[in-house]
Amino acid sequence: MVDEKSFLKAMSILREAFPKRDINARLWHEVLKDLSGECLCDASLEICKTLEEIFPDTNLLAILRQRTLNITKQQLLDGRNLRITDDRSDPPPAEWKQMLQKLAKSKSADPIERAKGEGKL
Repeated sequence: MVDEKSFLKAMSILREAFPKRDINARLWHEVLKDLSGECLCDASLEICKTLEEIFPDTNLLAILRQRTLNITKQQLLDGRNLRITDDRSDPPPAEWKQMLQKLAKSKSADPIERAKGEGKL
């Protein structure tokens, strides 16, 4: 998720580069809030470096979103470490630790001895 500081930095970059462009911060934040803040700032700079002009009907917001996604994808392909900001996952249940320990013991034991212990031989 984009943090406030990164979002404001990206908007500042675009407002400086395209001063006549009206940017509705609430709308832009709503559309961009699920993206990486670092990648959003990088995409803003990339747009300033490569987009020579924009026309009144140019969807700059969509261009920014797509470039941000492209940068994020490239970083993942390059093996860069991106911060994971999604804290919604729950830790595994306590029983998992016991099951993993039991599994580790069973894998390390000799299969014949394990079968004997289970009464299969």
